[in-house]
Amino acid sequence: MRAPSSSAKLKRFPSFWEWFQAALALCLALTAAGDALGQASSSQREASSGVPSGVLVVNLTKIRSESQVAKSIQRQSAKIGQELQEGFETRRRALAAEEKALVALRATLDPDAFEARAARFERQVRALKKERRDQFIALRSALRSASETLDKTLRPILGELMAERGATLMIDNRDVVISAVALDVTQIAIKRLDAALPSLEVHWPVDQKK
Repeated sequence: MRAPSSSAKLKRFPSFWEWFQAALALCLALTAAGDALGQASSSQREASSGVPSGVLVVNLTKIRSESQVAKSIQRQSAKIGQELQEGFETRRRALAAEEKALVALRATLDPDAFEARAARFERQVRALKKERRDQFIALRSALRSASETLDKTLRPILGELMAERGATLMIDNRDVVISAVALDVTQIAIKRLDAALPSLEVHWPVDQKK
C-alpha cells in the first residue's frame, strides 16, 4: 500500500486569510447591491441649508469602512480571523507530524494495522477540511448580519439628511463624475451614525472558535 498522500492535501489547503478576505468581499458586494438607501418623495421641500439642489452625494464605501461601527466590526473580524488561523495551524502541524510518523512505521507495522491507521489519518484530514468550510460559512453569515444591521441604522440617517436638504435623490459617489463639494453629506452621515451606533457585536458561534 502506498503511503497516504495527505501532506499534499494539507499543503493545498487555502489559508484562512484567503477565506476571510473572500467573506469580506462577499459582504461588501451584498451591501453594495442595495444602495438605494433612502430616496425621499418629490413633495419634500428644500430646507435652509443653502444647497440649491435636489441631489445629494454620499460615499457609502467610506461610511462602511471609516465609521466607528465599521471599525468595531473590522477589529472583531480580525481577532476572529487570527484565532481561527492559529487554531488551524496548530492542528495542521499536528497532522503533518502524525503523517510523518505513520510513513516511518509503514515498514514495521502489520499491513492491516497500517491500513487502519492510514484510514484514521485520512478521516482526520477530511474533518479538518470540513471544519474550515463550516467556519468560513459561519464567518460569512456573521459579517453579513453585522453589515445588514449597519445599513438598517444608516438608512434613516440618510433619509433625514435628504429631508433636511430638500433632496429628492441621493447617489453614491462612485456614480458621480463631478459634483459640488457642498452636495457630499458623507462626513455628516458618519458623525450621525457614530452617535447612533458606535459599536456592534459580531455574533460568532462559540463552537466555531476552535
